[in-house]
Amino acid sequence: MTDPLSLVTLAIAAGGGTVDGIASTQLVGAGVTLLQRAAPVVRALSGRRAAILLPPSPALLIALSAATGRGALYINPIATIEPIATLLHQAEVGLVFTWARWVDRLPSDFPFVLLDDAPASARIVTSTLDRVVDLGAHFGLALEGDRDAEGLAEEWLASVDDDNATTRDDDGHSLHSWSHYDVLVAARAHNAAHTVRSSDMHTAIAAHSTVAQLIAAFVAPLLAGGHVHTTSTLRDDL
Repeated sequence: MTDPLSLVTLAIAAGGGTVDGIASTQLVGAGVTLLQRAAPVVRALSGRRAAILLPPSPALLIALSAATGRGALYINPIATIEPIATLLHQAEVGLVFTWARWVDRLPSDFPFVLLDDAPASARIVTSTLDRVVDLGAHFGLALEGDRDAEGLAEEWLASVDDDNATTRDDDGHSLHSWSHYDVLVAARAHNAAHTVRSSDMHTAIAAHSTVAQLIAAFVAPLLAGGHVHTTSTLRDDL
């Protein structure tokens, strides 16, 4: 049987940290609850990746949790050069998790989930549906397992990364895939090298986040049970 803590988001929840003062267990639980209560999201992601157009924030952890088991394309909202429509097509994305301020960057009629009001609720919008889902009350997560469990080999995140591409199409676009194993190894190595402790406070900068930077500034401290503060609520231009 697979150890639950071989999944990055469950390992983060087991760490007991916080994002902007909100417990990681609550945020990961909200992502799981979203899938349980929103069949249109599950259908949109069937056989396809999710995409995440969010900076480090409580909403980001919810989106990462909801995307677990399907893989997610991480789109840096600041540094993205390729048109987002191109990225969504290239990565075979079925639905985007984002904020209302960035919906106009998406292709017309592309399904999305708004997490502006998360972790209280999420808004699902498709070509035939516009519905708010309550994420507030949900059952606790089963977090028993090996805190040092080896991550699964299946994809957790994908990103456009010309220097570390694992796949490349005819136009030269690249896609770098990060498995649960890759992320947990990188996060643990970062924590060991920088002596990250559960009592530490961290700031995750919203702008210019590559996946590697996201792991170091967001995933790694949460994995150690740290407390992450983001700039996402402070700057309207992000």
